[in-house]
Amino acid sequence: EQIKTECRESLGKVFIIGCGPNSLQSLTLKALETFEVLDVALLDNLIGKEIWNLLENLGVVCISVGKQKGKQSHTQEAINALMLKYAKEGKNVGRLKGGDPVIFGRVFEEGSFLKSHNIEVECISGLSSSLNGALSSGITPTLRGVSAGVLIVSAHLRESIFHTEWLHYLKGSPYTLIVMMAYSFADKIVQNSKELGIPLSLPAAFISKVDSKEQKSIIGTLGQLEQMAKLCDKPAILILGKAVGECLCMPFVGQRIIL
Repeated sequence: EQIKTECRESLGKVFIIGCGPNSLQSLTLKALETFEVLDVALLDNLIGKEIWNLLENLGVVCISVGKQKGKQSHTQEAINALMLKYAKEGKNVGRLKGGDPVIFGRVFEEGSFLKSHNIEVECISGLSSSLNGALSSGITPTLRGVSAGVLIVSAHLRESIFHTEWLHYLKGSPYTLIVMMAYSFADKIVQNSKELGIPLSLPAAFISKVDSKEQKSIIGTLGQLEQMAKLCDKPAILILGKAVGECLCMPFVGQRIIL
């Protein structure tokens, strides 16, 4: 009986898959090939509709487990329990995340949890909206002679609590900052920047609905963030640094508004 149980519990495998910013075209070939072996998929809110439709057409059972600010959503513990349940039933489980799992994607919480329960896990990289959004909006975050590197940060910690540690990197920084989940905190970013003595003339860009037909870039300055946020939608990435102002001659997709 013990051997039967062990065999049954070792049948399932979990694939933690980065699905890119939105469109089907931004999926990696590896992600696409993995879809064909899935029995069930647990999907975040940022997974594009085209990807959801493809999975259903392949006969995969799709379950939304997305977290949304201010709304009732699945806890991390509940998502972990679901992955474990289906894997123990011998199913191939896809845990689908927007962007890349390693960029604020909680891949550590899920991967380590599954490994501690002896579930086989494979992690598949995806195209991050941070870099895809920069390139498609014509912004080069590592620009020779202007920006020595790029820092990817989050504007908030757990439970949507705004934090200011990352703002210190804007002071006389040689880097470009790409800020995830900043849209709702435009006013706080401006206020805290003032208090820290960061020049409000620092070039800034909000890029919303990255990798979709509705992609929009709003170009302005740090001091104009609240106005910029009103001109675009969410989800959006925020790019801050001198490189933003130097890249306006680059090709871009979607709509662009320069303040």
